[in-house]
Amino acid sequence: MATDWIFYSLTRPLGLVLIAAGLAIPFAIWRVVMGSSFQEFGVRPLAAGYGASFLGLALLCFWSSYSEFSSRVDQGLLEEASRWSTVPGWTIYLAILSLLIVLPVLGFIAVPACAALLKKGWFNSKSISGLLVGSWSIPAIAVALLPSNLWEQGNPWQAMIEVLSESIAGVLLVGLPFFSAILITARITRRDET
Repeated sequence: MATDWIFYSLTRPLGLVLIAAGLAIPFAIWRVVMGSSFQEFGVRPLAAGYGASFLGLALLCFWSSYSEFSSRVDQGLLEEASRWSTVPGWTIYLAILSLLIVLPVLGFIAVPACAALLKKGWFNSKSISGLLVGSWSIPAIAVALLPSNLWEQGNPWQAMIEVLSESIAGVLLVGLPFFSAILITARITRRDET
C-alpha cells in the first residue's frame, strides 16, 4: 500500500525532520506577518492553536479508527477482542498521514491569515467563522469547478456535497480548535500585559 511507504518515510529521521520543519516554519511566518505586534502577543497564541488542533486531530483519528474497526467487526472481518490492540495503532498511523495535509494547510494558509487579522485587530468570532466556512467550502467548490474524474464531471453537486460532508469533522475538530485557541490565548496575553 502506498500509504505504508509514506508512513514509514515520515517516521524515519528525515521524515521527522520534515515534520519538525513543518512545525517550525509557521512560527517564522507568524513572526514575520505579526511584525511589531509580535512583541505584544509572542508565540503563545500560535503554540496554543497548534496544541488544540493536534488534540482535535488525535480525537478525529481515534474516532475514525474506532468507527472503522466497529464496521469491520459488524461485517465479520475482525474480532472484537482485538479492538484495543488495533485501534491505537490505526489512530497513530492515520494521525501521521494526516499531517501531510494538516501541517501545510495550517502553516501556510491559516497561520498567515490569523497573524494578519490579529495584527489588524480583526481576529474575532466573526472572522473565525469566515475562515472556517471558507476552509470548508473552497475545496468543495474546487471539486465542482475542476472535476478530477468523470463522475465528478457528471455530478458536480453530489461531488460538492460529498466533499462538504467528508470535511466537516476536520473543520470542526482541527480548524475550530486552532482558531479558537489562538483567539482565547491572544486575549489572555493582551489582558496579562495591561
